[in-house]
Amino acid sequence: MSNNKETVQSIVKAISILDTIALSSNQELGITELSKQLSIGKSNVHRIVTTLEGLEVIEQTEHGKYRLGPRLARFGFQSLQQMDIRTVGRPLMAELVKKTSETVNLGIPQNGELLTIDKVDSEAMIRVSINIGRLSKMHCTGMGKSILAHFPNGMVEQIIKEHGMEVLTPNTITSLAELKVDLANIRKRGYAINDIENNEGVRSVAAPIFDHREEVVGAISISGSILSLTVDKIDSYGKEVRKTANEISYKMGYLPHGGNINPQNGKQNAFHK
Repeated sequence: MSNNKETVQSIVKAISILDTIALSSNQELGITELSKQLSIGKSNVHRIVTTLEGLEVIEQTEHGKYRLGPRLARFGFQSLQQMDIRTVGRPLMAELVKKTSETVNLGIPQNGELLTIDKVDSEAMIRVSINIGRLSKMHCTGMGKSILAHFPNGMVEQIIKEHGMEVLTPNTITSLAELKVDLANIRKRGYAINDIENNEGVRSVAAPIFDHREEVVGAISISGSILSLTVDKIDSYGKEVRKTANEISYKMGYLPHGGNINPQNGKQNAFHK
């Protein structure tokens, strides 16, 4: 048992070394630097690094330091090819439906609009259902705004210039200045609120999904009737949708520079830029 425990600890240390190298500013580190950052003895680090180098998981640079190696690159390429946001997201979306009894949707940006690509419907008698394949405006949907919040400012302005800000309900945001304030608030709290802005009687909360390039690639939302998704539920549901989006991001390879890699904590600063 002690040998098995030691083997597991060695694997944990090896993964920590790989994470530290990947997240370093120049993506290469020496034995002493790794030892200090990870609080692991230099001899222990040297032993693990030598093993990883022999397996071509890392390689030594001309500076005598270490960077990620070709075998790890092959692993990464194969893993990325197998990733699909719907496949990754669906089981986690289903769990979120069980927690909230509301419909959960998955959307991606598509030429300046929001394309709904998947959903898991609630089994409640009164529920909101969005058709898969539907294109919606970004400025008035929870998923759309959560994506816009992590686009460059110039891109947001270009999208609004091309697609406008159609008024769909009395609550629809109608000015770019007001939208920018809302997007800033979304970044702070980690989730977006659609408070009857796209459809009468419908409210939603949404959070962005990031990929291995640290780019926003989609969003998920909890949507429901204002009779079920009441104002007092917004904050708790917002935290739940943010947590689920973080888990999907993590499975999509998102590892923010200097961030906490634990997707379970649900904290904004762990998974959002």
